Amino acid sequence: QLSAEIMRDVDRSYDLAVVYQNMGDLYRKMGNLKEAESLFKQAFLLYQNAEDLLSQAQIQHNLGSISAQLGELKKAISSYQESLNTLLASGNLDQAFYALKGIGGFALYHGLSSLGRDIIIKAFPYFEEERKAILREWLKQF
Repeated sequence: QLSAEIMRDVDRSYDLAVVYQNMGDLYRKMGNLKEAESLFKQAFLLYQNAEDLLSQAQIQHNLGSISAQLGELKKAISSYQESLNTLLASGNLDQAFYALKGIGGFALYHGLSSLGRDIIIKAFPYFEEERKAILREWLKQF
């Protein structure tokens, strides 16, 4: 936390966001999910200020994962959807495809067929034909 305080004093918000994200990862690995969630939220706000969409999406995905681990499925769904929306808006389709695969797996695991169908249908127009073929196959699972 000392390094975070030093960076705050120097007003290097992007670097501070990276510190919060790394600390959040550490707390998550240690099993302290509530502290990890708090740190990720702080990182997210700083990434918003820096207009770093990819990092925002990664944090949103992390928050979804933590919510899922805590059994807070509605929060998890919301975070996952925000992450996917951010990636699609940013044009980072490789990361969006990867996120879509993870969200689909989450939906299958929890029996949320309508979520799985909805996210695939929403994301479908963004992708080229090769990935659309894969999305059609995924859609059959729901």
